[in-house]
Formats: sequence, C-alpha cells, structure tokens
Amino acid sequence: MKNDKTSINNADPSVARNHEITSQTVEDAGLKRSTAPDQLELASMLTPPSPLEEAPYGSTISVAEALAVAGEQINIPQIDETYLYNVAVGKGPAGESDITDYHVRLFGQKNGEHMAKCRKLKSQIDMGMQGVGQQQKDTSHILKQTPRYLEQMQQSTPWTRFSKIEIGVLLMVSCALLAVGINTIAQVLMASGIRGFDNPWRCYVFSLIPIGLAFGLKYLRRSVPEQFRKRVYPTIIWTVGLFLGVLWALLFASIFPSITQSVDQIINSLSANSTVSESGTAVGIAFILISILAEACLAAGCWLTIEGIVEHHQSPIRIDNPAFKKVQSDVDFWTLRKYELQELSAKIEGKLHALDEAKHRFVAQAAGKFYALVYKHSPK
Repeated sequence: MKNDKTSINNADPSVARNHEITSQTVEDAGLKRSTAPDQLELASMLTPPSPLEEAPYGSTISVAEALAVAGEQINIPQIDETYLYNVAVGKGPAGESDITDYHVRLFGQKNGEHMAKCRKLKSQIDMGMQGVGQQQKDTSHILKQTPRYLEQMQQSTPWTRFSKIEIGVLLMVSCALLAVGINTIAQVLMASGIRGFDNPWRCYVFSLIPIGLAFGLKYLRRSVPEQFRKRVYPTIIWTVGLFLGVLWALLFASIFPSITQSVDQIINSLSANSTVSESGTAVGIAFILISILAEACLAAGCWLTIEGIVEHHQSPIRIDNPAFKKVQSDVDFWTLRKYELQELSAKIEGKLHALDEAKHRFVAQAAGKFYALVYKHSPK
C-alpha cells in the first residue's frame, strides 16, 4: 500500500486519473468494513425507543446496572488513514459523504453496544417512571382517605376524692366476696373427709374457680355489641348477682334456723349425707351453688362499675394511626423511587449526549483530515 501511495503521488494527473478508484470500489470497501460489527446491535442502536405501552405498576429497574452502564467509557476508534487517502485521491471533495458515513459506522462498531444499552435503559426508566407515578398517585389517594389520628373524643369528668374512695371500696368488696367464696369451698372440702383434701393448701387451690367465673363474666362484655356494653351488660350482671344474693339469704335462713350452731355442726350438716334427708341434701347443694355464683356475679359487677367510673373520668385520647403511618411510608418510598429514577434518567440522557458529541467530534476530525488530503493531492 505504501508503494501504491508513492506511485500515485509521483504520477502526473493523467496517470492519477487512470489509477482512480471508482466510486463503486470505494462503496464496496466501505460496505465490507461495515459488515464487521454485529448487525443486530447496530440496528438496535439506530432504532428509536419504543412507545411507552403497558408500563409496569411500579419499577424494577436495577440502580446498580444503570450506574454501571452510565459509567462505561466511550471508545474512540482510530481514524482510517488509508481509507481517507483512497477516497481523497479517488473522489476528491465529492467523497465527503462517504467519509462521514464510513466513520459514523466505524464509531458505531466500537460503541454500538454501549449506545444500545443506554437507549434500552432509557426506555425502561421512562416506563418505570410511569409505573412509579401510578403507584404514587394511588397511595396518595389512599393517604387522603386515611385518618391521621385515632381519636376517642368524649366528655370527661375531673377526678374527685369521692371517686377514688368509691373505686377503693368496690375493689375491697370484690376481693372480700371472692375470698369468702374460696374459703367456703375450702372448708367444705376439708370437712368432707375425702382423701386428698386433708391438706388446707390443696383445698384452697382447688377453690379458685369463683375467681375464674368473675373474670369470665367481666371480660365477656367484650363480646357484647357496642351499644349494650356500657349500660345493659353491667345492669344484667348486677341484677343476676343481687337476685342470687337474695336467694342465698333465703337458703341461709332455711338451712341454719338456729344461730347457736357451731361451725363444725354447720359443716357436718352440709356434708354428712348419711344423716340428712334427700330434700336437705338438695337444699345444701343449691346453697353452695348459689353462694359461688352470687359471689362471682357481685365481684364481676364491682369490677365493671370500677371500669365504668374510670372511663367516665378518662380524658380524650388521640394517638397516631398505624394505617396512616404505613401508607405514609409507602408514599415516601415511591416518591424517593421517582427521584431516583429521574436521576438515573438524567445520567443516561447525559451519556447519550456524550456519545453523540463524541461521534460528531470523531467524524469532524476525520473530515478535517480528509480535506487536508484533498487539498494536498488536488491539481495545482
């Protein structure tokens, strides 16, 4: 090739015209060089992004991948001096378009894959921003419909000394009722003579059922509809407790007509089945049963009344709504994601501009060298 250059340079214009490279030869040479890169990558580089259709609901763009693509170096190829010389000598100034097209393709061979990645990523980011915008819009709409606080606004009465004393008295009465019920059952068990109940501790532990009944009646109110919890249910518990208390008094008067009986005689009269009649046994069983139920109902009534007094003196409550906080965190997440995608979009857009500027500089530099050769080899 060096010998060819020397022969052409030393030849006169007629010899140069005889050895002129035809336009077809130059185009063939350019096409032969352009078929070296992957045609699919070059086609994807030159194809504009597809329209934003069926954008995802949200975004799955990898930030690390986008930053890696944006950080890739631009590969500036070497200008093909031989091709410039051939076109300058063969076609002169008319070969400028060949030089431009050829070096555009040459730049695409080196950076086509990079440009294709940037264009594809830019399209994905644009679709992701649509999805993120939809998410942000939906969550913001939900946030507007969610109350910021959970409030319990009610009329409150200031605490007084009498209210505090009232709660203390009810608490002591409920504890006394349960203690009496436990003691009654324990005494009956110890006096029964049943093997295993000769230990007092075992008898008292076995007698804790009234406490469970009282707690059950108290917390059963949570299963009652809201409109019946504050007034109807406590009234029913107190009514049943008072009714059972009256029955207990009647049974007590009928079973113990004489107050001169000793405790041992009373217990023996309740537990010694061999010495009492069948009707007396039934009355004793009813007496024990009504005693336990009355104590449990009255204790539960005391606790419900205490709870009502406390609620009556309770100040208005305002606390953060967990649902609002959750939706707010979702809105913040999608807002940050939107800003993140906007930043990535700007970086990819800047990379595309940098590639385009590098391509123009490369082509301009090749064109400058081409005109220098044309001027050098033009007829004087």
